[in-house]
Amino acid sequence: MTALRVLEPGYVEALAERIDIELKLGLLDPDGVRAMLEEFKLRDEAGHYWTFGPVSQRWYQHDGMDWAPSQTTPHGLEGPDFLGDRETIVAEPSEDDLGPQARTAAEALERVRQQVREAYVSGSIDSDQVLELLSEQILIEKDGTIWMPGFHTGQWYGFNGQTWILGQAPAEEKLVSTDGDPSNWNPDGRVLENVAEWLDRGDDIFPEPVCAPWSPPEGFPEMPRGTETRCPACGRENESDSRFCRHCGAQLPGGGT
Repeated sequence: MTALRVLEPGYVEALAERIDIELKLGLLDPDGVRAMLEEFKLRDEAGHYWTFGPVSQRWYQHDGMDWAPSQTTPHGLEGPDFLGDRETIVAEPSEDDLGPQARTAAEALERVRQQVREAYVSGSIDSDQVLELLSEQILIEKDGTIWMPGFHTGQWYGFNGQTWILGQAPAEEKLVSTDGDPSNWNPDGRVLENVAEWLDRGDDIFPEPVCAPWSPPEGFPEMPRGTETRCPACGRENESDSRFCRHCGAQLPGGGT
C-alpha cells in the first residue's frame, strides 16, 4: 500500500519548477525526469487526480480520459510520501496535547483520533504513521465487541468478529480492562477471538480507511524540453521513446522500436 501525505500546492509547484531547472542545467537526465514525472501525481478530497506542469507552470486535472488544464488551484491534495521531505512524528500525542483529562475512555480515544487526524491533514505525518499511531487505539466490550471511532468522521463503529457496524460510543461499565495479561480479559475467550479476527484484517483494520487505494492515471500532460516528442498530427507531446501518439494514435517520428 502506497504511503500518502497531504501536500500544499505551493510546495508541489516549487518542486516541479526545481525539476525543470535541474534538467536544463544538466543535473537530471531526461529518462530520470520522465520517470519522476510519471509519479508526480496527486489526488484531491473528491478523488480527482491532479498534476502540475513544470513547463507551463499550470495545474492539470484528469477528467477520466485525459489531462486537462485547470484554471483553479487544487487544495487538500494527497500524494506519495516521497514527494514530501518534512520531519514526521512517530509518537502518540501526550496527555498535555490532549487538553483536560477525559471523563471516559471513549472521550480519551476520540481526542487521540482528532490529534492524529490534524497531524495527517497538516502534512506532518503520512498514512503509514496514522496506522502506526492508531492501530492500538481500541476499546473492547465484555461481549467481545471492538470499538473504534472513524478516522475522518469520528462516528463510532463496533467490530463483531466479522464486520464493522455503525453505533454509539460504548459505556464505561461495559468495557473490558486491557491492562495486564490479555489472557485475563475474558475467561471464555470471546474477546481474544474477536481481537484475533480484527488483527487478521491486515491493512483493513480501520472502519474508515485513512485514504482510498492509490491508482493514479497513466501518462503526463507535458514534458520538459529534451524529454518529449511532439505529434505531427495533433501537436501534443509524448514521451521521446513512444512509437505512437498517446492522444490521437498517429505514428511519431523517431519513436522507439
